Amino acid sequence: RERVASQPHLGARVSRLGTHTQPQHTYMHCLLLALAVVAVSAGPGHSHGDGPWEWGGVYRLLAGDYTWTFSKNAAGIYGAPDESMRVVVLRGGPASDALDDLRPAAEALLQLSQCTLLDGGGEIGAADTCFELRFNQSLPATSWTVRTAIAGNLAIYTEHLPMEFSARLTSTSTGVEVQTEAAVLYNAMHGEAADPETDHDHDHAHEEVADHAHEEV
Repeated sequence: RERVASQPHLGARVSRLGTHTQPQHTYMHCLLLALAVVAVSAGPGHSHGDGPWEWGGVYRLLAGDYTWTFSKNAAGIYGAPDESMRVVVLRGGPASDALDDLRPAAEALLQLSQCTLLDGGGEIGAADTCFELRFNQSLPATSWTVRTAIAGNLAIYTEHLPMEFSARLTSTSTGVEVQTEAAVLYNAMHGEAADPETDHDHDHAHEEVADHAHEEV
């Protein structure tokens, strides 16, 4: 995949946190699975759009270590396939605002000429840099440690969709999976993040989602 500069002032929008009904939650879950299938079926080297990131999410974490695991798919490959993925982790404020507020900084970092290369087992933390996570092609899954010294929200932006890798963030001490407080998908066709509750054109591969579930860790 070729990385190209993002368009300025794309105006991504993040849904305010609220209470989802069960049908809405099911719709969001199905949408995410459909997007992952589309991305994988596009084949090697498929384009993910014009932006430097595909997914952004906010996690509310207690101080401690977390394990971020990416797995190969049924075809035995990572992603499209992908050898690596760029990631930016920034400390943020309220989940409903963090993805908007931190987006310019995240995009600038993701477009650096060189990122910190991390093989599996490496440590990721909030920093004014980007990390390039290199998948271990000889293993069915590759994991990294996400470490935070203080409790709070971490905003994470990823070059590829985590759903393509069945990515899971779990507490290293308890094994409990942590869910996002809010998340957004980059929509390159519109130059913005589209709201799935008002935009149901499924030809657009990237739409905004919000996930209100949160596991205490």
